[in-house]
This record gives sequence, structure tokens and C-alpha cells, in this order.
Amino acid sequence: MKEQEIENKIQAAIREERNTSFNPFLATRIMAAIEKERTDRTSTFIPAWKKVMVAMSLLVAIAAGYYTGNLYERNNYPDEVVLINDYGMEQLEFYKQGE
Repeated sequence: MKEQEIENKIQAAIREERNTSFNPFLATRIMAAIEKERTDRTSTFIPAWKKVMVAMSLLVAIAAGYYTGNLYERNNYPDEVVLINDYGMEQLEFYKQGE
């Protein structure tokens, strides 16, 4: 008899659930609440430590560029090296033979 009562209660619950009218706006309200909670969590305020990190990374990038630029050594040759006779060194007579 006890099993029959449980079965009757189950069937009654199923009938009640089927007869219940469903709210078409319920899903919209739920999605709106979820979206509101999501936008409340993500604010446009940037914490101070993020601003400090951006400034520090910019400073590191500028310093790295400055020190990388200073790695280049300009070769200041003495005047004797600059004034070498290129004509005699490059053997340009070969090209002048056709003239």
C-alpha cells in the first residue's frame, strides 16, 4: 500500500507540473540577471598596480632601446686610412681597357 501512495504522489506531481503555465519572460529575466552580475564584476576602474606596471614596462622598453643603441661603436678611422689610393688598390685598369 505504501508503494501505491508513493506512485500516486509522483503522478500527482507530474500532473501538477504539466498543468502549470510557463512564464515566457523567465528566461529573459534570468539572462538579464546573469549579465548584470557579470557587468558588476568587471568594472572600468583600473587598479593602481596595473598603471604602475604599464609605466614600468614602458620605462624598461625605453631603457632597453637606449642601451641597445649605445652598443654600436663608431669606427673613427684615422685620415691615413680614409685617404688610401683606391685606384691603385682596386685595379681599375681592367675596366679602362675598353676605352
